[in-house]
Amino acid sequence: YQEVVDVDDPSAKMMTQGGEVEAAPREVIEQFSILDINSFDRDCIIKDLEDKLKQKEELINSQRRELEESRQKQNDEQRKADNLTRTVEALENICRAPQYSQFSYVELQQATNDFEIFLKIGEGGYGSVYKGFLRHTTVAIKKLDSQSMQGLPEFYQEEVMKDPQVAADGFTYEAEAIKGWFDGGHNTSPMTNLELPHYELLPNFTLRSVIQEWLQQHYRQ
Repeated sequence: YQEVVDVDDPSAKMMTQGGEVEAAPREVIEQFSILDINSFDRDCIIKDLEDKLKQKEELINSQRRELEESRQKQNDEQRKADNLTRTVEALENICRAPQYSQFSYVELQQATNDFEIFLKIGEGGYGSVYKGFLRHTTVAIKKLDSQSMQGLPEFYQEEVMKDPQVAADGFTYEAEAIKGWFDGGHNTSPMTNLELPHYELLPNFTLRSVIQEWLQQHYRQ
């Protein structure tokens, strides 16, 4: 019989029954070579599959992030659209209301409970500002101080709105004043104290035209 003495040796030898050493048959060497090649191919295939799996996972994670960003962007756009719709509706309500209203002194007294001190919300160089309720609407009423050294033209110039803007609460404010209110960290309506859904402002062109017409009439008097 024949016995293999060293299968790992490239120069594999075989021992005969008589103790003679001879070269291993070519078939045996080729079998071991095939085993080595198959093992190498298997490792390469596993490594290739692992790389492809990793790429697939990275692609899925990337697509998941893009989907989440897209949903967030869509929600933000919808929220902005809803806020703008509410602001436009508030402006339309103002435009449908009478463009110009005049109130008697008696009406102003009734609206402020004869200018009660607890309704006083501010004071300036020309007089005091009161919170009132006129014709189902909360308003701010400016009363000229009789002791003021300034005349009516100066009062009109100082206190009448120059750039009326509609806020999210549906009320119209002087642009500089309402922006200062927001910059001061407030997120509520100065008139209702309710939280505002957004800080966007829309110009009140109708009121601006009325103010200009009113000023021209009074300056001519």
